[in-house]
Amino acid sequence: MKTRNVFIDTQSFMQQGFRFDSGVLKKLSKLGEYSLVNIYISEIVKGEVESKLNDKSEQVISSKKRFTKELAFIESGVPNELIEALKGFNDKSIQDQFHAGWNSFLFQSNVTVLDPEQCSVKELVSRYFDAKFPFSEGKKKDEFPDAISLLSLQAWLSAHEQQVYVISGDGDLIGYCDTSDQCHSLKTISEFLEIYNQAEQRLTSVVHECIDKDLSWIEEVVSEEFMNSGFVFEGRNYAEVTGVGLNRINIDDIHVIEVDDHNAYVSLQVSFNILADISGEDYEHAIWDGVDKEYVYIPTFTTEMTFDETYNTSIAFSYEQTKKAIIEFTEVSIEDGSDLTLYEADEFPYK
Repeated sequence: MKTRNVFIDTQSFMQQGFRFDSGVLKKLSKLGEYSLVNIYISEIVKGEVESKLNDKSEQVISSKKRFTKELAFIESGVPNELIEALKGFNDKSIQDQFHAGWNSFLFQSNVTVLDPEQCSVKELVSRYFDAKFPFSEGKKKDEFPDAISLLSLQAWLSAHEQQVYVISGDGDLIGYCDTSDQCHSLKTISEFLEIYNQAEQRLTSVVHECIDKDLSWIEEVVSEEFMNSGFVFEGRNYAEVTGVGLNRINIDDIHVIEVDDHNAYVSLQVSFNILADISGEDYEHAIWDGVDKEYVYIPTFTTEMTFDETYNTSIAFSYEQTKKAIIEFTEVSIEDGSDLTLYEADEFPYK
């Protein structure tokens, strides 16, 4: 392990779905809480995450308003408990809820927010005109936020004579790390946590051998969890997903997040080829009565579709060191138990 310092880019938080109290972000937070690692972000990253959370809260607020509008058609039949709950679930409470997890993560993890004023303006301008990383060819102006983040980080590293892992899948940030002796590029938080575990726990290699030996069993339990999941069809809130079938499964990335003498917690990236029936009411071709303010005709649709989706998956199990074999699974979770989203393809026939 080259350093216990880690800098996290906005993309890494997005990759984890901004789930700050579960999965790898929760594991990272614990390490930061006990000062086992030092977590850094820039003021730019902090602002970008808050902006993304605002966008997500606006989507929920919009969905709530649509739902409330639809309920108006059956107002007399709506339970009072639901009406009162919706009143309390106002716009501000939704926004506060989205930001609560982020603020708690920053505080509990002892995250250091780097001061952008430490960024060298001269160096920033020089890199822009010379098309040096994180600016690529074409000197795109939208890369200035990344540049300010990295130069703020570089200023801190230089002042304290430190090194850091930079977690981001952004090509320009990776390119910058390739030119720096102090910055070491990693694409995911899971990679960093595995590096930490390899340094702290030599049992990581044993766990990998267990996984290799029992890979077919892992695929079996993950497939079972998948078939027990709920599903939603992205872009069509009124569409129903039924008849879900799993054609094939492939485990792409494996990272050991936590390990001791008897138990392990592992993060997986799993690809699924899925067959599902999509059906529902086709509001885009419905007829709306502007006078009576109601639909007078709503056609329906049903179509069979194939999806290729990748989901964050975690497994926990007990294992036998000497036999290098899994004993039993204590947890299997896909997207932290949330409904799995099937994303709308361009060829969706009911637009």
